[in-house]
Amino acid sequence: MTTESWRPFDMSKPFSSPLCWLFGTHEETDCDVDSSGRTVSWTTGNIITAQGLARVDFDPENGFDIEWIFGDYEIEDTTFFPLFHIELTIPANPDLDNPK
Repeated sequence: MTTESWRPFDMSKPFSSPLCWLFGTHEETDCDVDSSGRTVSWTTGNIITAQGLARVDFDPENGFDIEWIFGDYEIEDTTFFPLFHIELTIPANPDLDNPK
């Protein structure tokens, strides 16, 4: 796949298929355990890039929702900002009468 395959992500134009590769940025988070044993996390202030395979559901009133299927380790859903996408389309059925 070449870089020409990536298209700018546009929230106003839903995809024909909900499955796509996404590339974007998100805030890096770090975590620790406090004195009570609870996990505490915070953003580090660093912005990092990430990509992954996702299902994107568009909602005209609330924007979009991303469900990650496969991707970079620890993509932060709440801060992920998609920049580009590659839409996955269902290929045509194979021609069972004329296999090559």
